Amino acid sequence: MSLTTLQRYFPTGTTEGEKQILDDVFVTPNQFGAILGAPIGNPRILVGRKGVGKTAIIERLQSIYSQVEVPGLLIRPDDIDTSNLENRTDIGSLKRDIYNSLISSIAAKIGSTLRGCLTKEQADLYSQSIKLGARDPSFVANILYILQTLGKPIADLDGPTLVKKLSPQKNIAGLTEAINSHLKTKKIIWYLLVDDTDQIASPEDLSHKNRIWALLLAIRKIAQECPNLKCIATLRTEVWLRLSKNEKGQRDQIDHIRPLIVQMRASEYHMLEIVHQRISKAARELQPGIDEAHSLSLFFEKPDVKLPMSSERRSWDSFLFKNSRERPRDTIQLISRIIETALARNAEKISDADVEKVMFGYSKDKTEDLAVEMGEVCSNFLQIIRSFKNQNFDWNFEDLINFLAKLPSRFGLYIYGQSMKPNSREDSIQILSILHEAEFLNCRIEDSSKPKGYDHVNFLDDPHLVQKDRWNDLQNSKWEIHPLFRSYLLNA
Repeated sequence: MSLTTLQRYFPTGTTEGEKQILDDVFVTPNQFGAILGAPIGNPRILVGRKGVGKTAIIERLQSIYSQVEVPGLLIRPDDIDTSNLENRTDIGSLKRDIYNSLISSIAAKIGSTLRGCLTKEQADLYSQSIKLGARDPSFVANILYILQTLGKPIADLDGPTLVKKLSPQKNIAGLTEAINSHLKTKKIIWYLLVDDTDQIASPEDLSHKNRIWALLLAIRKIAQECPNLKCIATLRTEVWLRLSKNEKGQRDQIDHIRPLIVQMRASEYHMLEIVHQRISKAARELQPGIDEAHSLSLFFEKPDVKLPMSSERRSWDSFLFKNSRERPRDTIQLISRIIETALARNAEKISDADVEKVMFGYSKDKTEDLAVEMGEVCSNFLQIIRSFKNQNFDWNFEDLINFLAKLPSRFGLYIYGQSMKPNSREDSIQILSILHEAEFLNCRIEDSSKPKGYDHVNFLDDPHLVQKDRWNDLQNSKWEIHPLFRSYLLNA
């Protein structure tokens, strides 16, 4: 069946579930040049929402650089020993201990994956260091020396081939410039990739935030000490927001880390390129030589789809992007579910009925996932969402504020630990701000220069839009519930 072939290219949407196909279907994000073009002595911190593709980038870099024999180490918080952190909360002590633990983790990874990359002198020093043990002061000094001398000579790298491997798609001029600039400034190169940095802390324990700061600063310290090192780490957007709003005011840390950040966002073009790449790959398995324009017809009954619980039809591209929230994982998982539904009825192609059947369960799961993501901010976030049941999907600002003002009288509502008061316009703004941050509600601002007369302002476009000191800016705003959550509200 043709859909069985398509299913192989839409397995789960998680990097772990897609390792077998990632080399074939990876689409280079627009930010790739910025990621690889970090100044010497500085790491890159990839900040993005869950599902935007941070881990996919890490895995892709690990794969490509291993092919060209550039040493690379992938570290996750599970690899870092935190047992000695105990109840420490000051950043200075945490940074020192996490730095030492990170060096120890790197040493362990060298032993298991990079031992063959070491010169005889480095190997002897490595063996001596291991005998000394991680707690010996000489251990850190010796491993640091190895890191400073580890790497592959730039002269042995084929720059144009490397660029093509990293970015097989079009528009690679910016990436080429970043690679060439990077190669000119270094004699040798190797990679340290640190994924899921926020997992070094427990999200339920506010005192653990400083652990994340300490890990980021420890990574930066290693990058500064090893000029031949290219260090890339990942961090979720909501965690960065929590860190930058830290009540204790880690202003110095924010100023140090902010210039190192690359905000990961998936444009509409990038999102659809991911989908088209996978559909085209599956189509060519069935009909070698088929062009992209005709690939869709192999798997979908019609070029457009009827919106669930509506008579309106949209193109597949529009439908998929509208339900993505700029997260490729969302789109891949949605298509995967639709394929499973079509296969369950032994269909040859996907129909409107398959979409209709899938959307409520999918919308419900994503709504509940969102409530978990926002749980640290507001423990009963799902209750706020459910309050929109039987309400309009579109709001003007004044009506929305009045509606939100009544919620604290219906149930206890705490945001960042502060109790929201009924009929308080200031607290209504606070409620709206987290709904905007979560992208449950999207804002439209009048703009005559746009084809539809307005412009969408997502949270990441303007994180400080919803504040009481911008009341005048908000007066003429319109608000809409994101399409992804509407099926849930219609059926909840």
